Amino acid sequence: MIDEAFTFMAIVKTLATFRAKEANLRHRESFFWQRFKSERDPSEKTFSCVAQYLPPRREWARPNREQRHSSRRPSVDISRDSIYRKVQGVYYSGRILESEWGRRLSDFVKRIQGRVAKGDFKFERPELMLRTKAVGAGCQPKFRCISAYRNLEDRVILSIANKYLSAKLDGVFSDNSYAFRVRMKNPVARAIRSVIDFRTSHAQIPLYVSECDIVKFFDTIEHKVVLQVFEEVCDKFLLGDKVKVLVRAFLKSYNAHDIMNSAFWDKLSKTGDWDFLEKLVPGKRIGLPQGGALSGLLSNLVLDKLDKTIDALKLRDFLYIRYCDDIIMLGKWEEDCRGAFSECLSCLGTLNLRAHPAKQIISYGADYYIAKSKGPFLWGDPSVAPGAIPWVSFLGYSIRHDGSTRLRKETVLAHVRSIREECETFVLQAERFGFRNPYNKYKAVGDFLCRLIAKGTGRINIEPIKGLGPCWVAVFRFVGESKMGLKQMKYLDYIRSSAIAKLLRRLNMRHLDLKLGEDAKACLYIGKPFSYYGSCEKLNRRPIANDRCFSLHECLTPQDVGVPDSPPEEPPDDPTPPDTPTPANPPPEPPPPDVPSPETSDQDGEKKDDVDIPDEGFETSGWERASGR
Repeated sequence: MIDEAFTFMAIVKTLATFRAKEANLRHRESFFWQRFKSERDPSEKTFSCVAQYLPPRREWARPNREQRHSSRRPSVDISRDSIYRKVQGVYYSGRILESEWGRRLSDFVKRIQGRVAKGDFKFERPELMLRTKAVGAGCQPKFRCISAYRNLEDRVILSIANKYLSAKLDGVFSDNSYAFRVRMKNPVARAIRSVIDFRTSHAQIPLYVSECDIVKFFDTIEHKVVLQVFEEVCDKFLLGDKVKVLVRAFLKSYNAHDIMNSAFWDKLSKTGDWDFLEKLVPGKRIGLPQGGALSGLLSNLVLDKLDKTIDALKLRDFLYIRYCDDIIMLGKWEEDCRGAFSECLSCLGTLNLRAHPAKQIISYGADYYIAKSKGPFLWGDPSVAPGAIPWVSFLGYSIRHDGSTRLRKETVLAHVRSIREECETFVLQAERFGFRNPYNKYKAVGDFLCRLIAKGTGRINIEPIKGLGPCWVAVFRFVGESKMGLKQMKYLDYIRSSAIAKLLRRLNMRHLDLKLGEDAKACLYIGKPFSYYGSCEKLNRRPIANDRCFSLHECLTPQDVGVPDSPPEEPPDDPTPPDTPTPANPPPEPPPPDVPSPETSDQDGEKKDDVDIPDEGFETSGWERASGR
């Protein structure tokens, strides 16, 4: 009974996650329809078939006031837990087959269990989509090909398998690898913090730096290399043959060569970045689908050989960091940096991967930012060490020789473009369709301003002083530690204020003092509480380990990896859940995409992150039980 419940609720948790993300997407797309006389209601659009297997929206377990108005958790997580608690109560009460959605859900779970038991892992080909990469002003646009698996059964199987394998294999990876890690929250902040700390610990001397970037990593990695590495790991950890079959089927469902047959190949072929597909040997299978559940894990497994090779050099006063295919190496001596860079290129060659040609940087200028891979160059103060490069760029940051930070120009321009595009879209919708309720157009504008502020600096009407929710500023939290970074934040405040002023002029709504709500008036206030500048100062004053919203670690409760001792009671029709939900979630639920380590709390409520997660807590998951192991 426990095994059956374990598997059932594992699949329910995955479906609830999909449904919550779909609801969030539909809510965003409905924003303009609810305020303008547009042609079609987005709610009529069918996103996927996941809703038919779960209770309707009005039956979800309702979160209490504190959960709804807390900036600690994204709304998607709150919706996911609401769905999960409702299904959990109905299932353990034995009334799952009394509703139509419950019967469909039971049949769906049986189909998943049947496919896993038989080893039927034939996945449909993913849908290909084109995304524009952030590039500098005046540069030719770059594109990234994204894959999306539309078959719901395939998505569930791949998602649960990824949770299981990530929990099993995360301890294999080097501590110098930061992307797609299970027990690591906010990996960008951790990687940048490591670089800053290493720089400040050697503040009196210049350092040598090498950077390496792999050419089209996800699109050029060979399937035979992935399979060879994965099978070696499977044999070492006794993962079973079914897992090997699943990964083979996952790779078989995608081939980067299929991009040439896509509708946007003409657009890609003009950039010159995809010529390797035309030169590909017929029958050779390459590429991992960007967006596939297992792609991040498999990429880490392949490049883990590179991490271990650099670790084996045992260099003193040396820092090596890899974030997916972006690699940076810092050392006190040029010989160590050059040798590590050579080992890196040699190891990539054994994996049939190619890095961008390394350029020797001799002066600081445009060539430094254009080059993808750079040979050892001196990082320091040019006035002290002639010929030294004062800045190092990594993960959207520029870090100076004294440890201060600022944003890269491309990062700032991309966010400026997004602010202006948001305002332009709102104005065009208003001019084309007109407001749905002309007497309520001030409310519509106020809602849009709240939305624009929330995108950059967090929700203004939810705990605006105590913490920041998921927003753009929180990702680039270290910028507030320098005067140059704060100056960039003031520039973004100016851009946002001018965009809002232009929007109001075009809508002929200059006098808003008496008609806008309190939240919208806060948006118009050009000051610290809801500004980029004030938010960065706030993050700078709060130690990163104690930040409530973007701390580096997060608590993992026993309920996240086990089954409750007794089935919970069914919640009432309008339940008031406890402050901290404790769902009976069978698979090891690492928060996607960055899984945290547990944390403890002292008497003052401050979080400490020195507690390690025992590996034993991750040895059982819904995948093992579903596969009959």
